[in-house]
Amino acid sequence: MNITYRFLKKIIFKLGVLHSMVLTSGFHDKKVAILGFFKAGSLSRYFKYFGKNIFIHYSSEIIGFNSISIKDNVTLAANGTLAAWNEYNGDIYSPNIIIDEGTTIGEGFHITSINSIYIGKNVLTGKYITISDNSHGSMDKGELNTAPAKRKLFSKGGVYIGDNVWIADKVTILPGIKIGENSIIGSNSVVTKNIPDNCIAAGNPARIIRII
Repeated sequence: MNITYRFLKKIIFKLGVLHSMVLTSGFHDKKVAILGFFKAGSLSRYFKYFGKNIFIHYSSEIIGFNSISIKDNVTLAANGTLAAWNEYNGDIYSPNIIIDEGTTIGEGFHITSINSIYIGKNVLTGKYITISDNSHGSMDKGELNTAPAKRKLFSKGGVYIGDNVWIADKVTILPGIKIGENSIIGSNSVVTKNIPDNCIAAGNPARIIRII
């Protein structure tokens, strides 16, 4: 059994080497693009709203299509999760996610909603960002004896991100937050309070470090 498995791994590896010799990196990029647009097209009818020229990387996961609207010219990069939880552990929710036109969401994103998340026009995010309008439980002492995964999801408010916002790598945006237009959030920041228009904010918790 182990010998057969090792042999198959070698064969598959050799096929990969042959593939790389025959096909250029440019072809690989085109293949990824084709698969992304194909996935977007194949899923388009399930969304609440689905615009034009949308790219969804084939490795990204979508949950709750009928509560998600994606406008024109949006890109969702690889290995991400976009989740609108209509039901969790038997509890019913009414999420609403809107990603407005021209927005690009970077690799490894995690966007999860039971309430509302609006991401404005021409927003750019780096890799591994988290945007959530909910948590596992309301942080009440009475819930501590319940496993986190079994606690009722709780939202203290929706998330609103204005137009032309730049969110750098590994930023976390917590429930109830509004980020104003044209603002920049620095890498590794945790946004726990509202950020006005035209600001640079960074840190954990994020603080305004400059008015643009």
